[in-house]
Amino acid sequence: MQEPDTEQKGDKTMLQPNNLENLENLKRPRKEDEDATHDTERKCQRKAEAECAKVEVACQGELTSAAHQTEEPKTKNAKQKRAQKTKKQLRPCFRYGNYNAYYGYRSNGENLENDPRLDLFNVDWFKGKRVVDIGCNEGLITLRVAARFLSASMLGIDIDNGLIKKAVRDLCIAREELGAWATKGKCTPAVVNTWRGDHAEWMPHKGVEALRHVTLRHENFVESEDCVPESQDVIMCLSVSKWIHLNWGDRGLRLLFTKVFKTLAPGGLFILEPQPWKSYRQAFRKQEMPLEVKQNLHQLTIRPHQFAEELTTNIGFESVEPLGVPEGSALGFSRPLLLCRKAASTSP
Repeated sequence: MQEPDTEQKGDKTMLQPNNLENLENLKRPRKEDEDATHDTERKCQRKAEAECAKVEVACQGELTSAAHQTEEPKTKNAKQKRAQKTKKQLRPCFRYGNYNAYYGYRSNGENLENDPRLDLFNVDWFKGKRVVDIGCNEGLITLRVAARFLSASMLGIDIDNGLIKKAVRDLCIAREELGAWATKGKCTPAVVNTWRGDHAEWMPHKGVEALRHVTLRHENFVESEDCVPESQDVIMCLSVSKWIHLNWGDRGLRLLFTKVFKTLAPGGLFILEPQPWKSYRQAFRKQEMPLEVKQNLHQLTIRPHQFAEELTTNIGFESVEPLGVPEGSALGFSRPLLLCRKAASTSP
């Protein structure tokens, strides 16, 4: 009879040698289980690698997007600058401020008959006097000062021959309009507002006579040698000094002031409308200026707020008085005018 594999002692079961061997077999993992475990580990590893790859791709996408967002404004700005530069190159360059529609800019296209600067002028400065207008453009101020204030003579000078031709045409029209008013009494409200003087002695036929003594000349005043000493009583230079300054530098500006002083008779007046310094750089924004003008800008040492001191200390004017800012000026043209007086007599 076969003996049992276990031996009972109380409630406990004692393992025999055969049973120990079986237990060791139970503890040892089977080959199928090992393969399954390896498969699971490989799947987990592949899953983790896939997740890492997704994260890496996402990060690269964010970095690329950020880079594009950073570069996109730069690209747009570069394109805009190129487009602006192209537009500037295509525009005509008015390096001397000789704009074709200058008075339209100053008045916003309205009320061209009455320039607000005329309201600051005194009839006594011009009545019966010899007057010069440097940089007269199309002659709007030139002709109105002559006809309204009854100057003895008026010389309008501009560096642009095309503008002088327009001024001559406007002079012919003015003579016709005032002539019809003086001889036939025919006039429109526009003619009255344009040419009528505010003083009691003014009459249409006197305006016609004053316009007969208007001369318009193509000339570069800075470089011209046609300068007769003490030959004029009043010289106007309205919104022109900046362009002379930019094109001929500090030397050209001093030359302008010196020639004006010499041309004026004792007691003569120089009416100057200087542009502010900030407007100097604005001259380059909408037009492609020549290189030498750009170089001049960086070499300028005199500033517009120093003109009064320059005119009295270095040029010789007796006094420089501010006339104020014209009321109703268009945006960007509210500029103070200066009245410079030459001494009535020079000391020996």
